[in-house]
Amino acid sequence: MITDTVTAMNASRRLADGPRGASGLRLWLPSFLLLAGLLVVAMAMLRDSLAFVIRPADPALALRIDPDNAEIQASRAEQLLRLDPSANRRAAEELARQSLRRSPVSAAGATMLATARDLAGDTSTARRLMDYSESVSRRDLPTQLWFVEDAVRRNDIPLALQPTKKDN
Repeated sequence: MITDTVTAMNASRRLADGPRGASGLRLWLPSFLLLAGLLVVAMAMLRDSLAFVIRPADPALALRIDPDNAEIQASRAEQLLRLDPSANRRAAEELARQSLRRSPVSAAGATMLATARDLAGDTSTARRLMDYSESVSRRDLPTQLWFVEDAVRRNDIPLALQPTKKDN
């Protein structure tokens, strides 16, 4: 009688645990999933960090490492415009557009797009984009220098000598 009760209890425990080893899988599965998630996050952080470290020296390589980063796209656009403005203008403009789509508050992206439009002869669009860039960041040096150059081009020397474009 006692033997029957013990046998019945053992059978009910086996049914509760499922097949042999299933209880171990239930214990390890959450830990494994957490570890896999942490590994994915660590790889993304490593990729982003590596791209930002490489960006000043080689924006093209940084863009291959992290092609969706708005600041790196703007840096590559700037590099293309510095290398050969006439030959690379369209590629730089497309990278600057991608940068602004990715991060609409990227002053660097707006500045590079404005510079590309200015090189294409579209000064009014360039001026609007530079106004936008300045509204995003008044401390963006390329934007401020562009306003000085634009004022000199228009022969407005008093405006060119003002500390910032918005101070007039």
